[in-house]
Amino acid sequence: MSNPWQRPPRPHFARVYVWLGVLLALSALVWALFHFFPEVSPSDYDTAWAIQWVGIAALLSASLIFSRRVGWNEALRNIAIWLAVAGVLAIGFTFRGTFENAFAPAEPHDAGNGTVTLSETEAGDYQATGTVNGVRVLFAVDTGASDIVLSPADARRAGIAVDALTYDKETTTANGLGHGASVTLGSLTLGPIRLADVRATVNQSGMDRSLLGMTFLRRMKSVTFTDHTLTLRWR
Repeated sequence: MSNPWQRPPRPHFARVYVWLGVLLALSALVWALFHFFPEVSPSDYDTAWAIQWVGIAALLSASLIFSRRVGWNEALRNIAIWLAVAGVLAIGFTFRGTFENAFAPAEPHDAGNGTVTLSETEAGDYQATGTVNGVRVLFAVDTGASDIVLSPADARRAGIAVDALTYDKETTTANGLGHGASVTLGSLTLGPIRLADVRATVNQSGMDRSLLGMTFLRRMKSVTFTDHTLTLRWR
């Protein structure tokens, strides 16, 4: 019979270092995802949810430090399993919005013959991932917006000095009257559509995402909505 007053086993320092290394590797993985896909921006709720589950995962995995002594082969196998599971969860959480929308309808599809198609999202709107000055930006296609409107965060990533702009342009948004600054984008791409020297507006206040308004849509030869699909004919 085990002695209830017996001291718990002391952790093996090698396991502590491995455990810390795994946590650092996971943190680096999440950082890399946001670095290479900066258009993915979690809300405060998403961030709190992620921190909560990282804490739970750290607590559960910490039990490995006090587990029985195992050989290196078994330890490495367990670490690989933990990394694989945590990696899948991290990727799934970070990009769950993309995966939910039937293989990322925000990614423009080159349908040939000078046309690009976008699939309707579950929310009933259309989103498009393009680039501004070579930087990936997630747009909402908005026929009610007169201009191409960049959020301050997207504009900053695209190399625009948002703090030096003059916000003297009145804009009407869902939240009421706002102010924006006129800029000229060096390049704007949407799939095979490539435009240069594009007039746009940088919004002074924060936005959930940037907008592709009528300034962009009017440069298309035709814009049609059929069968939950937005078709842009650009040539």
